[in-house]
Amino acid sequence: MRSALLLSVLAAAPLFAQAPIDRIEINQAIGVQKGGARKFVAGKDTVVRAFLAAPVTVDPNQTSATVIRDGQTVTTLAPNDYEAPTQIVDFLCPSREACGNWAAGSYTFEVKVNGVTASTAGTESLFVERASIRILAVPVKANYGGTIVPVTDDRWKTFGDYVRGTYPVAADKLIWQTREEFDASDSSFDLETDDGRRNLWEALAKLIPASCAGTPNEDGCFNQVFGFIMDRPNGYPNGTLQGYTYGKPANIGVVRDEDAAATVAHEIGHTYGLGDTYDGGSFACAVNPAPDSFRGKDFDDATKEVACTAGKQPLEGVSGTKIPAEHHPYEVGGRGPLGDSAEYMGSGGKQAQFWTTQEAWDHLFDKLDPAAESAAAARVRADATPQRYIQCFGTIRDNATTAADVQMDACWTYMDEDLLPDSTGRYMFAAVNAA
Repeated sequence: MRSALLLSVLAAAPLFAQAPIDRIEINQAIGVQKGGARKFVAGKDTVVRAFLAAPVTVDPNQTSATVIRDGQTVTTLAPNDYEAPTQIVDFLCPSREACGNWAAGSYTFEVKVNGVTASTAGTESLFVERASIRILAVPVKANYGGTIVPVTDDRWKTFGDYVRGTYPVAADKLIWQTREEFDASDSSFDLETDDGRRNLWEALAKLIPASCAGTPNEDGCFNQVFGFIMDRPNGYPNGTLQGYTYGKPANIGVVRDEDAAATVAHEIGHTYGLGDTYDGGSFACAVNPAPDSFRGKDFDDATKEVACTAGKQPLEGVSGTKIPAEHHPYEVGGRGPLGDSAEYMGSGGKQAQFWTTQEAWDHLFDKLDPAAESAAAARVRADATPQRYIQCFGTIRDNATTAADVQMDACWTYMDEDLLPDSTGRYMFAAVNAA
């Protein structure tokens, strides 16, 4: 009788290499912020990123990111899937709600990669509220030297998503409300003329009720109006003008342009004080500098020619400030990490090439501080007595020297309880008597 030999084989679990976690980055659009700032927005989609000392094959069973707000655990996130060894591991929320809508508070992030742990404890990560941006989006039946062209492309309805992704604003605080077509087919709106373009801007501006001036975030009120025309003016059908504004509260953009969504962010950016970063534009060098090699006009004084000296370079093939990949531009919930890109205040590139710079994010974050908005609201509540206001529109030519350089439209008055904040600028109205 032969005895049988039973062989038992124990399959060992694969061993995954480990590497120290050099740092943890919190990224809402740009990972390396200006001057090392940590300006995070409550309510905005966010990615947690672990940068390792060396590439590893990720073991998802030993890899996670725990999100802690004000000392309480919100959720634990799984890593992205990686088919090859990686030196950067990203953690994304399966939904905004799963991460507590990234509510305002002080956050700590505890990350584990293949069993190696690291934490942001001791480094403050405050997610703070920012003001809303309420945009009224309007398709325009436009007049190009007598050729009437309606908007037949519905892409404009989704352009708010790009602004929501690139601006320091919460997902639910970028309000993008659409309305029916605005008929600008009359000859007074001829976009091939300076006056026609101004008249369209003015007509769109008047879509915001005058009483909203003190309370732009109330229902039925908007911070800005964005009108969409089908094609570029200045030589229709092969025009050169991508978009324009005469300032708050209206902007005009071209739907057919491939980079139309970036143009929306560009024109809205102007109304918050961002300058152009394309060659020949209006530069705000102290805010968001254009490349040193570019020449343009001063954003605050068009009589001055300027060149910025911040050491910026253009993205190859694009007339705009380069965002180096080392700044970690990132489309959360979309394409993920981006390579070298160009600031949306530039021009001449593809939609996929435009994103936000450190400077644009930093400036807009400060501009959207809700404290100023709250103070204005308090002044409104304190002023319960109706007052009489006068509202006027018109045009003042650059370098105005005579009355012929000023064109005034009819003014009208209304009564309102809102207390409008004072504002200053290069020009002012003065109410005078008959003498």
